[in-house]
Amino acid sequence: MVQLSREETFLLLTCRPDLTPSDDVRLQRIVDSDLDWSFVLWRAESYQTLPLCGFHLNRLALLPGHQNGSSTTYICGRSCRRRGARYNSVALVNF
Repeated sequence: MVQLSREETFLLLTCRPDLTPSDDVRLQRIVDSDLDWSFVLWRAESYQTLPLCGFHLNRLALLPGHQNGSSTTYICGRSCRRRGARYNSVALVNF
């Protein structure tokens, strides 16, 4: 059986538009662990799944500062701006 890292599991979970409740719990556990966010963001940008990653993080309120609205860094900012899209509110992450 193939063993995936937490980062790879995160990327596979967040590349789908719909997650089951058990996948939601699994994603929350992964985000609560010590992820290599640089690797995750780099691969998500390569796979062009940054908006989906942001969607799931926002949907599950897994963003740091999400409760008080103090998040400042756009997870999909660089990728989306380069294409001229306006997805800056999709997900905010404060690293």
